[in-house]
Amino acid sequence: MKKFDNLGIKPADILLPKAGTDMHKWAVVACDQFTSQPEYWEEVERIAGDAPSTLRLILPESKLESDGVDQEIEKIHKTMDDYLANDRLRSMDEGEFAALPDCGEGLSRRIYRAVRRGRTLEEVYGLAKTKRYAHARIRRAALWAALGLRAADRPDRPSYLRVLGASGTGRVLLREMKGRAALPVLTKPAHGRGVPLLELEARCTDLYGLCRRTVPPCGLEWTASPVILP
Repeated sequence: MKKFDNLGIKPADILLPKAGTDMHKWAVVACDQFTSQPEYWEEVERIAGDAPSTLRLILPESKLESDGVDQEIEKIHKTMDDYLANDRLRSMDEGEFAALPDCGEGLSRRIYRAVRRGRTLEEVYGLAKTKRYAHARIRRAALWAALGLRAADRPDRPSYLRVLGASGTGRVLLREMKGRAALPVLTKPAHGRGVPLLELEARCTDLYGLCRRTVPPCGLEWTASPVILP
């Protein structure tokens, strides 16, 4: 992956429907002569029904001028998230659910069973939820699973001290810390290559970037230097 850093391209993740998907309902082709005809899309809707379908991932031309176009776009984004997250959950075995943070007391097994029965994330949440297991706790577990996080990724104590910025006084303190600190002091992100917790932090920063108005490139954690003040 590093050899692509200086190029204007990145390797893509090519996503395909899982084995067993009804391709007659999954694949939707919008022919030019039909894209603006509502009756065409009504028939496509009838054929797809509630099965997984790329119909839920596109906005037909016939809806571009509708009053609810913003809501339609929001539904498309939610469906994309559901398909990605639900695919990740369905690919996990019971042991992987047990390795998630805060999934003890039988919760991991309950979520695993709910995933085997639910067709959407909301159905999974509803099947797993009880008085003992709150909805918010189940959603957190699903998010951890989608991100590939495990309980082991949350150490009991930090493995390094990372410097985000320093003033003149701080730089004096840093020089003292080099010989006295109980943990390694990282002043350059590159020095943390191979440190599991920092590698995880870098991955989380890459994902967080997708929530920003202007999405930054990956790898910012490895290039951002500390802020130095007078």
